[in-house]
Order: sequence, then structure tokens, then C-alpha cells
Amino acid sequence: KVVYNGVASIVEYDRLYKLACCNPKISNSFTFSIVGKIHPNKGQDIAIKAFSSLVDDFPNIKLLIVGGGDDSYLRSLVVKLNISGKVEFWGYIDDPYKAYLASDVVLMCSKSEGMGRVTVEAMSVCRPVVGYNHAGTSEIIKHEHTGLLYKDEKEFKIHLRKLLENPSWAKELGENAWCIARNKYSVEKYSRCVYEVLLSVTKDA
Repeated sequence: KVVYNGVASIVEYDRLYKLACCNPKISNSFTFSIVGKIHPNKGQDIAIKAFSSLVDDFPNIKLLIVGGGDDSYLRSLVVKLNISGKVEFWGYIDDPYKAYLASDVVLMCSKSEGMGRVTVEAMSVCRPVVGYNHAGTSEIIKHEHTGLLYKDEKEFKIHLRKLLENPSWAKELGENAWCIARNKYSVEKYSRCVYEVLLSVTKDA
């Protein structure tokens, strides 16, 4: 039996919903973010390359790279692609929710993610996630209902473009994502599932 981690309590989900709805983004740019330790396996370079292909058609967009680690290669890639004015490197931050709330869409480009806490945290503040269609990410995201799943870089770019062309759809996906996260990834749901597993073991004994 699979028991998913509880990311927040029901009360906290409700508080985060109000926080997301009552605190509009400071920036007027449509903002993507990728949150997590800087590492080749996390796919920050994939996010940067896909983002760069959209800048000419959508000049009012931004990408946030959030996480600790050596980002020298990523910075040089941004310069090479001539998008320095569109990408911000935030480094490590204590509160990742600052990044989620500053974003319209969160990206999860890791190809081997387990229980993607970043994905659920983003969903908890009504942010849709575009993620690689594999492992834990594919279990968390319901394609075209709470976010979008992709298998290759071409499909990834198509998904980002769709969201840019339909920002109201992105918000709808985010609302759906919050509902799923609250119902499926709460501390209460986690505790109840663990309790049920323990009960089943005692019954078998």
C-alpha cells in the first residue's frame, strides 16, 4: 500500500489558499520557477533552454532559479542564450513559498523524482506544475487537470506556450491542484492511512 507524505494540515492548506488568493504577485510578468538544489539531475538547464525559446514571442516573462549549489554553468548558459534580463537566480532561501507565490507556474524537470514535495507545496498555493512524466511526479500531477506532464523537451516547450497563451487556464489548473493536494496530501490523510495499515497488520496476525 502506498502512503503519501502529508505536506500540511487541513488548516494550513486553508491558510495557504487564502494567502495565495489575497496576495497578488508583485511582478506583472508571467513567471515560471524551478525550485530545488542546483544539480544536473534536477534539470534546471532544460528549464532555461525551454524558457529561452519563448522570450521572443512573450517578452513579458520571467524565470526564477531557486536553490543552493554551484550555478556557474547555468549562469553561463543564460548569458549564452542572451536572456540575462529574464532569469533571476535566488540561490537558497529558507522559505520556498516565497518563490511559489512569486510564480504563475512551477516547473519540475527532475527525471527521477520520488515523492515530490516541491510539487505538492506548489499545488498547496494554487500553482500548477509542469513536470517530467515519470516516477513520483507522474503520480502527483493529473495531466490537464492539476498541471501538465511532458516526455521530451519539445513537448515541454509546447506546454509552457499553452500556459502563456491561456493564463486563465493556468489559474484553473492551480485551483484544481490545491483541491487535490488538500484532499490527498494532508497530514490528516497521511496519519489515517498509516493507522489503517497498522490495523490491517494486527488483523492478519
